[in-house]
Amino acid sequence: MRSLLPLVIGAFFGCGGGNVDPGFYGAPIASDEVASSTQGGAPARFARPKLVLIRADWCGVCHEVEPGILLGYAGLEAKVDLVVLDVTDARAMRRAAETARSEGVAGFFDRFAGRTPTVGVFTRPEEPRLVRGPVSDPRHIRRELEAALDRMRDERALEQ
Repeated sequence: MRSLLPLVIGAFFGCGGGNVDPGFYGAPIASDEVASSTQGGAPARFARPKLVLIRADWCGVCHEVEPGILLGYAGLEAKVDLVVLDVTDARAMRRAAETARSEGVAGFFDRFAGRTPTVGVFTRPEEPRLVRGPVSDPRHIRRELEAALDRMRDERALEQ
């Protein structure tokens, strides 16, 4: 039993210290929690939905779910933007923070940078939607992205 203790402790601290992102299982994000960092020059709505993945090389769960996420995204490259925010080390994190600001998802990044993996779908900068449930299932990711495309299509139709 003692020989397993270092392994358990390493796994506990290696992937978020045992703090699972509630959004990983579907907890909603209040828009006011991220709006303050995404406003100021960001558009009211993105031209295309954004699939945002916060990941790290040291995160074992990231390596497990990424293939399914990318398979779910495959074929939608012309309709959905993929934003990968790597938090592997301090240098990658600085680059990811810059990318998040330029992509209009800085509030989301600021809140979830320490929780890997985190997947969000955006149609508006101030309205992130955490992908809920089995994020490694390509069909699940595809449904989330298609729902975002439908929401954007419906919003545009209402504006006309």
